[in-house]
Amino acid sequence: MTSFELRLPSKYSAAFEDRDDSTFAPLPLPQNLLERLSTFTLRCDWDGTRWLETALGHCINVETLTVDFLGEFWWYHRTEPLLDSGLVLPKLRTLRLQNVVADTVDVLRVLKAPQLVELDIDFNTDDQHYDWELSKPVLSFIERSKCYTTLRLFHLRYACIRTQDLSATLRGFPFLTHLTLEGILMETSFIEAYVQREHGLRPHLPNLGTLDLLQLRPDFFPLPLLKFLKAHRPYHLENGKPVFTNPQHTFKQLTVTYQTTTKKNQELDRSEVVNVLKKWGGVFVNIGPILYVD
Repeated sequence: MTSFELRLPSKYSAAFEDRDDSTFAPLPLPQNLLERLSTFTLRCDWDGTRWLETALGHCINVETLTVDFLGEFWWYHRTEPLLDSGLVLPKLRTLRLQNVVADTVDVLRVLKAPQLVELDIDFNTDDQHYDWELSKPVLSFIERSKCYTTLRLFHLRYACIRTQDLSATLRGFPFLTHLTLEGILMETSFIEAYVQREHGLRPHLPNLGTLDLLQLRPDFFPLPLLKFLKAHRPYHLENGKPVFTNPQHTFKQLTVTYQTTTKKNQELDRSEVVNVLKKWGGVFVNIGPILYVD
């Protein structure tokens, strides 16, 4: 067996007299099973690091790891030794954190993944506030893992995040080729977090090939996105046709979808920049309609 899914009883269930007991609960798992796994899904809302060390400490061959926190806050002692030493997952290529609440992203302090290719963080939509930080734990995890040469895909879903925090996170990802932002809640348009360019500086995400902006608000203002697209595929018009500054740029695909709302049309797919990139720039563009209910 190389694939395994484990769901542990909730820390609020009858399995524990008190939720704090989950911090010290034993988790007897066969070492030889863990060593054979290439795909491991773990659904657990326990506190502390003991369960993580027991479940992941022998996962030397795991390539795809999913940890589902079941929408519960992960509490831990800041003095726990594992936060300093870390768990090395030497073959991990895809890491998915699901049903995360804001500060639970600190679990990345426990992990090291030197071969990581894809990082997917999916937040629980019932926990929506701005009083937390994404950039520090994520960028520290990348620094500690030293996965700069391998990490290429980042997916962030349903996070409620400050503009400056998302901007700081994306500035630390110049090597990304695929970015997904889905259902993001921000105090300003999130695309502005990495569109800003001053005095000829290179745009954020210079190696980006695919951008997925999913579940946009219907009132999404497209101008910053259009500036971002043109920054990645700069051109000027001559006799009504575009001349690209860098015809061989890596950016090749844009996907945009919108949340359901009352009847309203979107203007993005009628913009000059989008049509130039589709017709002459070799960029595959898929922009969904703004869906509505009467």
